Amino acid sequence: MARWLLAALLAFLLVLGLWAGYQGYTRFLALEGKVAALEARVAAQEEALKALGDRVGRLEAEVFQRPRPPLPAGGSQARGPRPGLTRWGWWG
Repeated sequence: MARWLLAALLAFLLVLGLWAGYQGYTRFLALEGKVAALEARVAAQEEALKALGDRVGRLEAEVFQRPRPPLPAGGSQARGPRPGLTRWGWWG
């Protein structure tokens, strides 16, 4: 009877080990899918940032190539007060 009990215990431990291995494998596959999704998301964001950087670079080049009006001799106060504005705000 002891041999039968030992064989049943070993079979139970084998089944338990196989079940635990299968659970680990399925969790690994789920994590692998999540990692693949995150990698795709990061790649898409990287492409978007590259496109945005290129656009900003073109805009900077365009802005710095435009002719600028000459600065007044006295700085910003040489123009006088701006119309519609007083020192207290819009309606002062």
